[in-house]
Amino acid sequence: MHSRSAVLSALALVVAGALTLLFTPASPATPRRAASRPSAELAPPSTPAAVAAASAAALASARSATPAPGAPGTPPPLPPAPASATAAAPVPPPRVADLLEAAGDLSDPAVRERTVAAMRALQQERRAAAENRARELGLQLRRVLPNGRVQQVYALDAEGRPLYRTTLNLNAARSSGASQLHAEVPALTGSGVIVGVWDGGSVRTSHQEFGGRAIKKNAATDEDDHGTHVAGTIAASGVNAAARGMAPAATIHSYDWDEDYAEMTAAAATAGGQTTKIYLSNHSYGGLTGWEWIGETDYDWEWYGTGTGTSGSDSYFGQYDDAARDTDAVAYGSPYLLVFRAAGNDGTDNPENGDIVRLNPDSSTNTTYNSASHPKGDGLYRGGYDNISYDAIGKNVVTVGSTSDALTGTQRDLAKALVSDFSSWGPTDDGRIKPDLVANGDDLYSSIATSNTSYDTYGGTSMATPSAAGSAALLVQLYGQLFPGAALRASTLKALLLHTADDLGTAGPDYRNGWGLINVKAAADLLRDHAANPLKLHINEARLDTAITTLTHEFIWDGVSPIRATLCWTDPAGTSTTSADSRTARLRNNLDLKITGPTGTTHLPYVMPFVGTWTQASMALPATTGVNNTDNVEQVYLANPGTPGVYRAVVTFQGTLANNAQDYGLIISGSAAEAPPPPTLALQAVSPDTGISGETATLTLSGAALSTVTDLRLTRSGQPDLVATNLQLVGGTLRATVNLTGAASGAWTIVATGETTASLPAAFTVVSALWSANFDTTTSGWSNQPIRGTATGWTFTSTSSHTPNRSATAAGPGTRTTQALLSPTVAIPAGATNLALRFWHRYTLETDWDGGRLEYQINGGTWTGAGDSGSGTTFDTNGYTLTIDPDAVSDFAGKPAWSGTASSFGLTVLKLTDTARFAGQSVRFRWSLATDDSTTSTGWWVDTIALTGSESQPQPATVTLSNLAQTYDGTPRSVTVTTEPAALATSVLYNGSATPPVNAGSYAVAAQVTASGYTGSANGTLVVAPAAATVTLAGLRQVYDGTAKPVQVTTNPPGIAFTLTYDGSTTPPSAFGTYAVAATITDANYAGSARGSLAITPAFTTWAAAQGLTGNAALASADPDGDGLPNLVEFALGGDPLAADTTQLQPQLTAQDGVIELTFTRAPESVGMADVIVQLSSDLTTWTDFATLSDAQTGPMRLTLPAGGAAQFARLRVVPR
Repeated sequence: MHSRSAVLSALALVVAGALTLLFTPASPATPRRAASRPSAELAPPSTPAAVAAASAAALASARSATPAPGAPGTPPPLPPAPASATAAAPVPPPRVADLLEAAGDLSDPAVRERTVAAMRALQQERRAAAENRARELGLQLRRVLPNGRVQQVYALDAEGRPLYRTTLNLNAARSSGASQLHAEVPALTGSGVIVGVWDGGSVRTSHQEFGGRAIKKNAATDEDDHGTHVAGTIAASGVNAAARGMAPAATIHSYDWDEDYAEMTAAAATAGGQTTKIYLSNHSYGGLTGWEWIGETDYDWEWYGTGTGTSGSDSYFGQYDDAARDTDAVAYGSPYLLVFRAAGNDGTDNPENGDIVRLNPDSSTNTTYNSASHPKGDGLYRGGYDNISYDAIGKNVVTVGSTSDALTGTQRDLAKALVSDFSSWGPTDDGRIKPDLVANGDDLYSSIATSNTSYDTYGGTSMATPSAAGSAALLVQLYGQLFPGAALRASTLKALLLHTADDLGTAGPDYRNGWGLINVKAAADLLRDHAANPLKLHINEARLDTAITTLTHEFIWDGVSPIRATLCWTDPAGTSTTSADSRTARLRNNLDLKITGPTGTTHLPYVMPFVGTWTQASMALPATTGVNNTDNVEQVYLANPGTPGVYRAVVTFQGTLANNAQDYGLIISGSAAEAPPPPTLALQAVSPDTGISGETATLTLSGAALSTVTDLRLTRSGQPDLVATNLQLVGGTLRATVNLTGAASGAWTIVATGETTASLPAAFTVVSALWSANFDTTTSGWSNQPIRGTATGWTFTSTSSHTPNRSATAAGPGTRTTQALLSPTVAIPAGATNLALRFWHRYTLETDWDGGRLEYQINGGTWTGAGDSGSGTTFDTNGYTLTIDPDAVSDFAGKPAWSGTASSFGLTVLKLTDTARFAGQSVRFRWSLATDDSTTSTGWWVDTIALTGSESQPQPATVTLSNLAQTYDGTPRSVTVTTEPAALATSVLYNGSATPPVNAGSYAVAAQVTASGYTGSANGTLVVAPAAATVTLAGLRQVYDGTAKPVQVTTNPPGIAFTLTYDGSTTPPSAFGTYAVAATITDANYAGSARGSLAITPAFTTWAAAQGLTGNAALASADPDGDGLPNLVEFALGGDPLAADTTQLQPQLTAQDGVIELTFTRAPESVGMADVIVQLSSDLTTWTDFATLSDAQTGPMRLTLPAGGAAQFARLRVVPR
């Protein structure tokens, strides 16, 4: 972010943050020394304003060598429109990222030389201003702490406060896999590879471990222990075998950190085979943040955060600040340079109660630390997470954490690889995975600068980082041997390191170990296998752009290994922030990776649960899978693919691409050394999907088996085919040109023919140009409108155009201006439809601060922003790239705009979706460029403009309805609609509603084709039949007691409405007798019924009176007829109490074939009044119950009695209830 302060406050300011050499001494009792250097000569006084002026001058000088394309020259400026002017505001200083983004192609030596000079001047001026401010505050410019750490002021923050930088192996080689690789390939030593080492001081180049391979690039820089130890960890030859480096024959270029960004840009390789350039750089330093161990005699700690109470914190932790943005810009400008950054050692920066601390670094006041009243330690705040800062937050660097030795004896042992207690953890504020890797940083033995034979043991992420960088040097050498003259892009090398790292901690990436422990042996094995078996597609480098929006990498699973695919890209620098815990993703180009299996199953990459939840607890949760919109590294992992066959790694992107293109590296493992079978020809999409009648359109088609296409054409009913020419395969897509001269407006079908035929129905629309302009022959009606400021404005130029020979262009001055290019008035026909404004443009504008917008005006009214909410317009292709920084001194502050760099002309399509607003009206368009009061921008070029529309008649289509008879199941019942041509979009109404019905019934169905360019409809009736339901009756036998006797009804499904009648009445009966019962479902969605008889039997007293019994003869125990059956039994069995032997219980005993059966009949009236028990006896004295008949048993009954043995007697015993 730009610093907008014009002057510094006269008050003493707290030091806001600093950078540190990231190492820890081997033992607190014996702190490591760092060679001190004499105090530098004091620089002349400097202020932020001076820095701004010098930086602007440096940038202007860098640009002045060659005129910017499209700068005002011979062509006259456009006629002006009245505007007000304002005085230019003071120019704030640019950032390194601003210089790089404005520079263009750094592979051009002249461009690189000018840019590096501007960067160097900027860093020098920033450091001079910071040193002067430190003197004003009484702060040291540089100091070496008792523990050997070096601290040095290097810049001012946005509020004018000094920032400091500070310096943050045989076992390491084994832990990283380097020793195993050395043993297997002795010649792999890093020979011919240059590693840039930036540090707090110079390497002792005369040390016996380097043998002339270490070169000091800053001649005046003093040697120090830390830098020498780092260089030895990378490249010590092993004179002392215990100190042998990762790449013992690599060359070290040693720099101090004063002008690191400029020097990195100057030294970085820009292609393969550049033997004098560097492909790797090591930076074992970072920022002073949070608590910092000082270890002076009178105090122990300094606090660099905000707030001195228990809620105190340091917003630099996790923050994508200017340093992160600058380091990303350096990496983006040098796509073959892989930058290694130390994660930091804040894990153990935890003061203990009783320690002496200073709560303000610029104060001499000592305080006794108390955890109950002072800020928490860096490793305790947020549970140990979120303590990485500054450059290590960058997207494009490899941020390295530290682990213990991964060894058991001399063998690599992952169980021993435990994250070091001092190592800083992620995440970043936007949830990105940091660190990227871990490497051994515990107690590494290496060279130091005391003498040519001195060694010492250091620990820290300062040591882990060169462990990783030195290991990577072996891979750079190996790839150069396998593919002479070539080199991996930095993004591909980073993907390779992360892909082959050994997973530690929770499954998948995490915020403690990143992607795992570096395993250079595994990485080298994969490189060699790739060279031997290119069909395995292990290493893939490709590019997406506005034409190639999807690339598919097909491979066959080897049937044994897990499948892993890792995607990485060097992303353009994001927007920096000074806000704490900003959750805005810092991605500029949001690429996506997925793997599709043979059955169509899609597998998505890892995502972190912290993203979106933003809770401390979620920082520790294991990774899940989903769409990753946060990281510029994505990995899909299939532990057990299961299904053999062809798998597809698909790379695409969301939104638009900054600079209209993005290179990426993709690593794949688990693939077989055989080519997938040729796929069947298929077309997926076409871009663009619209062309202008009378012009030539260049089409780009995606699909499968496009290499087999021999004929491509556009077809439309009643029109001659339009045959495409110049068929060309480009990055897996098919490009062709089609002459649209005489083509009728409307939808056309694309047909491709190869070994088979495939089509895209109605996929391409031909429209008419209602108005167009290309500035080549006439510019009548165009004008320049200076809205703010006094800039030259828009002119016509022949130096850069989309179509020969001219375009309109405007430069971006370093002052606050707004200048617009106004179109002539365009009369849109009243009957116009499918309206769209199309134009080609390119731009190089200061990212986030300068930008261009498109606006329109109807009938001379107010100007409305294109694409804005409520504007009736939407961008269909290449809309605005970002939102201008809200702090920008610009008319577009906080508004979406085109900003950054689009180096080549790209097509933008704005659809005028609210046709009623525009049809029949007079419209003007204007392209407005707004700049802020800082860095100049090269400019904006606009060309080949057309307003298109159509009034074509749609083609007829056939619509067929099916599935019109369905059964209710509680879910919406939709009909099936098919069209010819196939797959046209349709709308369907059911009784006039778009919602499919749920309930049973009949519905009028009307289907209408909604696809552009077609018309057609069909009508029918959907009948949803009721579902079958079951009905069950219970309680059909009841005893009279004078009350109503309803039966019980249950339904399945339960709860369905029904009606219940008794002899046709809905009132339950109460009198004894028999009644016909009917239950019928009334719910319209179900059908079902049940019928039965309800028997209400009389009570005993009622029965006795009906039999004419009175007095004692009516008692239950009486036996008026003397047949041995008391009245209650007669009642229960349906007998006559006044006539002997009239009961219904008439048993018969039969025997046949060894089976004895007892048969009898029971009266229905006895149900519920008595139990009938069958008893057996062998002596007529002792009876044993054999069976009890239930209430429901009436009518003839048969019981099978046991046969054989002693004589058996059976009897029926009636027991009244």
